[in-house]
Amino acid sequence: MENSKILIRNAAQIVTCHGDKARRGAEMSDLGVIEDGAVAMSDGVITHVGPTEEVLRNIHAEDYLEIRAENQAVLPGFVDSHTHFIFGGYREEEFSWRLRGDSYMSIMERGGGIVNTMKATRESDFDTLWDRGEERLDELFSMGVTTVEGKSGYGLDLQTELVQLRVMSDLNESHPMDVVSTFLGAHAVPPEFAGRTDDYVDYMIEEVLPAIPKRRNFMGRKDTLSTEYLSDNARFADICNYCLFDGQDVIRAEDLREMDTKEFLELAGLSGRGQQIQRIRDILKGAVCDPQHRRLHIPDPGSGESDGDPLCHAGPWNDL
Repeated sequence: MENSKILIRNAAQIVTCHGDKARRGAEMSDLGVIEDGAVAMSDGVITHVGPTEEVLRNIHAEDYLEIRAENQAVLPGFVDSHTHFIFGGYREEEFSWRLRGDSYMSIMERGGGIVNTMKATRESDFDTLWDRGEERLDELFSMGVTTVEGKSGYGLDLQTELVQLRVMSDLNESHPMDVVSTFLGAHAVPPEFAGRTDDYVDYMIEEVLPAIPKRRNFMGRKDTLSTEYLSDNARFADICNYCLFDGQDVIRAEDLREMDTKEFLELAGLSGRGQQIQRIRDILKGAVCDPQHRRLHIPDPGSGESDGDPLCHAGPWNDL
C-alpha cells in the first residue's frame, strides 16, 4: 500500500463545484453533487471523482489508503478571502457600545477601534502573535477552511507591520492551511500622526513600502498558477479580445511582448512614480493600436512611435 495514494469512498455526497466559469442566478444551485461518491488521489493530485463503483472500476483499490465516508459529505475546502487574524488584545467591550448605537468614529475617538488593537499588537512579541495566530488557524481549519487571506495593518509602523507579515509567513510554512498575506500598512492613522494624515501617507510611501518588496517571502505563496496561465500570449490575447473588444481579433499573440514596470510607467508618462511602484501586475504586456490595420503592434523602443497616446494610437479603441 502506498501512503501517497488515498481513496475516499462511499461518501453520502461529494460536492464537486464542477465548471470553469462563475455561476449566476439559478446556476448557483447546481453544486455538481455526486451521491455515494468517491475521490482518488495520488501524490496530492485528484485523479478520479465519481460514483464509488465507477471509481473502483478504474483504479487498483488495494494500492490506496482507504477512508470510508458513509453518511458524510466531501467538498472543496473553503477560502476565507478577508481576515485580520494576527493581532494583539481584544475589543469585546466595544460590542456593547456598537449595540447601543455608538458610531465607529466615536469609538475611535475614545481610543477604541483599530487604534486600540494597534496598541495591543505593538506590545505583543513575535511568539505571542504566532501562538494566537496558530490557535485561530486551527479553529478556521476545524470548520473546513483550507486557505485564508490575512492582513497586517495593526502595527501602522514599519517594525510591527513586518512582524505581522513574518508571523503569517512562518504560519504558512508550518500550518496545514495555506496563508496568503496582504500588507495593509495604511489601515488607519496612528496617534503619533494625528492631524497629519499627509505626513503618514508620505511615511508609508517613502519608508515602509520600500521595505516590503525586499521581503517578498513575507507575502505568502506567489500565484504561480495564474502567472503561468496568462504568460501564454495566445491565451492572453484571447482574454483581452473577449473582454475588451467583443471577441474581435484586435490583439494577436504575435503582437505581444513582455514589459517591465519601469517601461510601462515611462510609456504612460508616469516615470516619476517609478520609485514608489515595484510591480503593477504580475504580468504586463505591451502593444500599440495600429488604426490602419485595425490591430495592435509593438513599438520599437526608441523609435518614437509611442510618443503620442501612451497606450493606444488614434483609432477606434482610443477611449480605452
